[in-house]
Amino acid sequence: MRMGRSEALDLFAKWRTDGALLRCQASFFMYAFSFRVKVIHVSPNEVRLASPNVQTELVLKITDKLIFEYLDDRSVSGQEAKDYVCCLAVFYTEPTEDEDGETIAFAEVKL
Repeated sequence: MRMGRSEALDLFAKWRTDGALLRCQASFFMYAFSFRVKVIHVSPNEVRLASPNVQTELVLKITDKLIFEYLDDRSVSGQEAKDYVCCLAVFYTEPTEDEDGETIAFAEVKL
């Protein structure tokens, strides 16, 4: 389900307040990565995330060009539905039928 910029920022703020552990997974043209983070700062222009031991930090710049999509157990099944509460996918390029687009996704880990 598509969501707007303000709704995405609200979800990041909720995760920050809750101290939620997130799985961050990204896929870009030339590389991919995955690690676990917590939200440490939310502003209208950026979201800062850090590893639980605060030795690694990721800054997500929020621009009007980003596309946000929300997923939860209504749209995800299998093991992912068991492991995660919900997910926010951030698209840098519009997904097509043939390609997912350049994406970074944040999934709240069920503890």
